[in-house]
Amino acid sequence: MKIIGGEKLQKEMYLRDQYREKFINEEKKIKSFFVDKYYRLKKKSNKFLFLWLYIFLGYIFILLLLRKEFDRDIVLTGSIIVGFLIFIFSAYPLYLFIEKKKFYAKWQEKEKDLLSIKRNAEEANERVAKLALAVICLSENYIELQEINQIHKLNKRWLELLGQYRDAINLLHHNKATADDYINYYREWGEKAK
Repeated sequence: MKIIGGEKLQKEMYLRDQYREKFINEEKKIKSFFVDKYYRLKKKSNKFLFLWLYIFLGYIFILLLLRKEFDRDIVLTGSIIVGFLIFIFSAYPLYLFIEKKKFYAKWQEKEKDLLSIKRNAEEANERVAKLALAVICLSENYIELQEINQIHKLNKRWLELLGQYRDAINLLHHNKATADDYINYYREWGEKAK
């Protein structure tokens, strides 16, 4: 049996594989750049945040202890100076937290770009599945379809045949056939047809 339309299907498969390869490469690039850097930034941010929190709690504890021991003016002046220094040093954990949020936003933006590539790959896979089904149907019923002279009858018969083949493959997969199932069926059928 001659496979009709196989060349076009091979071109579509090549295009689909290009989309998949591009998606995989972009995903690797994004993950290698963003994941490690983000978690290092997150760890550093958390470490400095807890350090600042411990210093602040220690400061309050020392103020409570010194309040009764020394003159009120010395404690007040010292606490204002130390409190101001702690406040200045609290800017760094805050800066790290803001940087982490910005970095995460950039990462999500790149992930959205990646989704468009993934969508293209999925659409190409759907086209390949439909074309594979059409190639099987046309190759097995070519003579019958050639004998039909009227266009509307030809279209009607073509749609009936496509529906029968689609239902048969879907039934093989318990009514849960995916695009990859249709493509795998085409490959098996192609091996038998040779």
